[in-house]
Amino acid sequence: PVCNCPPPCKETQYHAQLSSSSLNKYYAEKKASNLPPGYSTKEDVMENLLVIDIQFSSMQVSEIREIVTYGWGNFLGDVGGVLGLFLGASAFTIIEFGQFFVFAIAKWWLTYKDDTRTSKKLDKKRSSAR
Repeated sequence: PVCNCPPPCKETQYHAQLSSSSLNKYYAEKKASNLPPGYSTKEDVMENLLVIDIQFSSMQVSEIREIVTYGWGNFLGDVGGVLGLFLGASAFTIIEFGQFFVFAIAKWWLTYKDDTRTSKKLDKKRSSAR
């Protein structure tokens, strides 16, 4: 059966083994003499009397324990490690984007500066050539 019940804290199980035999004739005769009227014959005792003897088949005891191996400390450590990894990766990504923009602006500035110098030199050459 499917059940969402937690396991019991303590559980006792007994494994049954059945064996039977007929009553001993001498035991039935002895009991027949002590029974009330109506059960006076040995045959009545043999057919209607039951003797139950309960015994343990072994004295072995099994103990099962559940031990928490992954506790809150381990869980928080793992979550912290993953967050550190993601935040660290994010920080490096932000730094790399910043570096990219600084280099792009510096390259654009140097290119623009060189273009203006070149254009000024060309303008001077053109004006002096006229």
